[in-house]
Parts: sequence; C-alpha cells; structure tokens
Amino acid sequence: MKFSLVLAFLLIIVSALAATNADGVPSGMILDSGNELFIPCSPDSASWTTYPTISVASCGMYAGFNYVGPDLFIHAFGGNNTQAVNTYHFIYDCTAGTWSTGTPLPVGLRYGRSTTHNGVIYLFGGWSGLPNMVKYYCDGDSYQTGTMLYGVNDPQVALVKDRELIYVIGGGSGWTPQTYVQVFDINGDSFFTATSLPVGVMAGAGGYIGNDTLMVTCGGQGGSTWTNSTYVGVIDPADPTVITWSAGTALPGTARRRVGDEIWNNTLYVLAGQLDGYVYTNECYAYTTNVGWSTLPSKPTLSMNLIATAAPVEVTDATEGYIFCPGGYLNSAYLNIFEVLLTDIFLSVEEPGTNPINNFNLRLLSNNPLHGDFIVELQLPENSEVNFNIYDLTGRTVRNAGFSNIPAGTHRLTWERIDNYGKQVTSGSYFYVVQAGSNIFSGKIILTQ
Repeated sequence: MKFSLVLAFLLIIVSALAATNADGVPSGMILDSGNELFIPCSPDSASWTTYPTISVASCGMYAGFNYVGPDLFIHAFGGNNTQAVNTYHFIYDCTAGTWSTGTPLPVGLRYGRSTTHNGVIYLFGGWSGLPNMVKYYCDGDSYQTGTMLYGVNDPQVALVKDRELIYVIGGGSGWTPQTYVQVFDINGDSFFTATSLPVGVMAGAGGYIGNDTLMVTCGGQGGSTWTNSTYVGVIDPADPTVITWSAGTALPGTARRRVGDEIWNNTLYVLAGQLDGYVYTNECYAYTTNVGWSTLPSKPTLSMNLIATAAPVEVTDATEGYIFCPGGYLNSAYLNIFEVLLTDIFLSVEEPGTNPINNFNLRLLSNNPLHGDFIVELQLPENSEVNFNIYDLTGRTVRNAGFSNIPAGTHRLTWERIDNYGKQVTSGSYFYVVQAGSNIFSGKIILTQ
C-alpha cells in the first residue's frame, strides 16, 4: 500500500512538471515567502530568478554589496547606455524588493571591474584605458578616488582576503589586451606590480580560487581573437609580487568574451557573454579546484557586458550565496534586467568517453539515507536539456534547476541541500525528479544531519 501511494505521488509530481500556472510555478504547488527574502524560482528561470528591473538600462556596470543589520543591499554603479558614460548609482533593497537612487559616482565610469571587502566597494579602471580607482564606503555613503599604475578597461579582479590584497589582472587599452598585473594593498592604500600574464587578456573572467592561486579564463586576446584558454597563477607565499603562471584547463565550449564573472567560496563563476562569431550566449560554468569545470543552470536572458557580485544568503552565513547580475547588452539593446543565481547546484563537465552511451540512465551515488550532498550520475546518449526538482512529502517544490544543451556523456549532478530560498533543508523524506529530454527518473531520499 505504501509503495502504491508513493508511486501515485510521484506520478502527480511528474504530471505537474508539464503544467504551470501564469507565474511559471507548477500547478497545485505554492511558494511561501514567509517573512524572509522572497526568491521566486520557476521552471522557466530554473535556479536563476528575476528581480525587479533597474530604472535605467545599462551595461558595463560595476557592482558590490553591503549589509545593514540583517538587510542586504546591492549597489550598481556607472555603466554605458546609448554610448554615454554615466555616474549612476542604484541601490537594491533585497528585503523591500525595491530600487532607489544613491549618491552618484564622482566620475563617470564604464567597462571596468569591482569587488567588495569589509563594507567597501572597490572599482577599477574603465573605458578606454582609464587609470581610475574609486572606493565607495557603504556605511558612510562616501567616495575616495585614486589612480592605478596603468590605465586599463575590462580587467580581471581577484580579491585575496587573507592578504588584504586585490590583484587587477590584464585588461585592455581600448581593444588592445595588456599583460599588466597591478596589486592594490588595502592596508597600505597603494599599488605595486606583480609578475605579468604570459599573454594579454581582457574582458574575460578571473579571481582568487584559494591556496595562493589566481585564475584567468576566456576573454579577448586582440582584435577579433577570442579565447577559452585558462591561465593559473600561483602567488609566492613569501612575496606577493611573484606569480608563477601556467596553462590551466580551458573553459568548456566556444571561446567567449564580455562575460559576467565572480568568485564565491573559491569557486569561479563564468556567466553568459558573447561567443566567437558574435553570437550571444546564456551558458554558465563554474570552476573549483580538485573538481574542475561544472555546468550551471543557464542564465534566463542571453546577454554580454554584464557585471556580477556575490553576497552571502545571510550576513552570518559564509557558505551559500547569491550572485547578482544587473544590466547587460543584447542585439544592440541595453538591458535593465536584474537576474540572480543561487549557488548550490552543479552538473559536472566530463570528457567524452570512448564507449558510446546508448540509453538514458541515472544512478544514485549518495548513500540513502544520506547526510552529505545529494549526487546522481546521469548518462546521456545525446545532447539534452536537464531539469532537476526536489519536493517534500506535501508536494511543495523545495528546489528546482534547469540546464540547457548538456552534451552527451556521463555527468554528475550535485545538490548541496539548499532550498529555493537559500536555506539548508531540514532532515526528513523528500522526492527527487530528474528529467532528461523526454526521460524522467524519480525516487525517494531520506536526509539526515
């Protein structure tokens, strides 16, 4: 009898995957925001979600965050619209769900990079080859300006928190990529140089991935030459000016530039961008040391020239975070979109096997009951769209994510037991449903502490 009830329940869930209401939520399932930050995920946006749009469409912005008590605020600065450089400063209140206008930048900036540390948002460079550095102090709502050693636009920025250093890597002088590595000493409020990149790279992705290691991937290497090459730089523990650069594992897929990029928990996120051949993409990837590249759910909107900033789900939670992406550019149009990624679901990128896969198959790799991450192995005989859903015993959607254009092969899907609101799920029984193309796999799992 119990088996029949469980089977009937799973059939209801599978049927619900094909039936959604006007809000994109499976029929008969309710998203309850309670008193917490409301993150309405839907099958259309997978584990991305869409926030209220910015009042002005722009691309090439700078971004950062701060907390005021338990309340999270996202800041978006500058940018480009109608080929005009701007001093914009917009602030999003994640609790109220509204945008407001902040104190403008002291100078117009676009196409640089930014990072946040201890309540200060650092903005570096700008088009075309500007040496500007601006610090925004969130608590005092004030700015301080400075000058970099070399003027660059579209650099890659890496915050090394334990050393209180920010590495500004590469970038362009206009459309000419540079090999500069400039380091800002936060405590000394000054710049110094470090070992240059082996080749010039601009408008790519980069950051600090832990263990004294910097990473730069994709971007432009001059003119119409774009790349998906990766460079890994190991910082000398005794001398932060000395970096040993070597080739790393290339970003999957086609060469790209003008991506969104961010680091969260020593994982590098590469979001959307423009592919070689001037084709826009919404494909997203993540790189973690000792794991390699993983496929993320696709960004809801094709876009390039976007900025990203990561913030913890709660001021006291340094494990799970959101990546906020305001603005962008698509087909000669500036975008006012504001899209957000929750960082807990990955689908591994595997090397093609020598033996062809003839059938769709799924295998549970985690113990059941399980007290760690939920991991399944998924075999795809052809390129497929993959959707992943977790439900509780009442049929409420706990977590959902979607991945587009996953290549044929064997992949691992990992869920870190976070719900659609960024919270750790409680112990108990849940149902999982994995849909690959027209094939559906489902089962029951028991989560323990």
